[in-house]
Amino acid sequence: MLAGRAQLRYAGALLPTDLRPLYPTGGDVYAWRDTMLEFRQVMGSGAACRILPAVGATQRVVLPPVTLSRQSVLTSWLGQPQVGDSVLIYDEGPFIGNSDDLWRPYAITAVEIVTGAASCDPVYLSGAADLAANAYQLTLSLGPTAAPLPISVVTGAPVRVFRRARYSFFREASDGKWYLGFSDCLPGRDPVCTTRVPAAGPYRPYSPTESGLAFTYRDVNGTALVPGVDLESRIARIDVVTRTETTPTAGTKGQLSQFRDSLRTSIGLRNR
Repeated sequence: MLAGRAQLRYAGALLPTDLRPLYPTGGDVYAWRDTMLEFRQVMGSGAACRILPAVGATQRVVLPPVTLSRQSVLTSWLGQPQVGDSVLIYDEGPFIGNSDDLWRPYAITAVEIVTGAASCDPVYLSGAADLAANAYQLTLSLGPTAAPLPISVVTGAPVRVFRRARYSFFREASDGKWYLGFSDCLPGRDPVCTTRVPAAGPYRPYSPTESGLAFTYRDVNGTALVPGVDLESRIARIDVVTRTETTPTAGTKGQLSQFRDSLRTSIGLRNR
């Protein structure tokens, strides 16, 4: 029973970390059902400490080192950025106020580690240790739908690095049990999408009413949304229910005993 409760807590701790930052109106949700959610997983975030001029079909930006001597944190990473990942760079627009602000999307075609004068503008580096620290330089692909960064994207602009990822409820062939599975996708990788692996579980088998795991999507008023009918841009909250059960065992009087438990997690999206 304790093991089952631990698996309930795993999902309850894991999913909010990835799902709370979602911005459905901005396209962060690719696909959604009661047993699956495909989304933009944030791999890292920071501020553009250097923006280099566009050259041909590419442009480069640099993110500050994770550790700075002044103890400020301008960059954080869930995983190392890779070719095939994408970025969103915040554009303040030419006018005062946020009515013209937007996130500009780009694909990453190269990732380099730079140090010293080739890394950030001096205002971000306060000492010799900062000059020696590693910073990521990202090369962005330009094209018909990805123009060079305009002058309204200034040094210090927020940057989000993301990857296409999926959580889904599935039956593992090796043991026949049901798990919360995870996989991610990178264009140019072979295979593009990783094999789905268990992230938490096992849980009770799937069923339309008492499933071992189920996603419910709600709007700002708490009304349940219907996948395939309602727009994903209306998602403001995601409720996740997980259910476990023990294998029936014989008690002292020969009676079968089985324990069940469940956990409901409500995830309010910050960027709805």
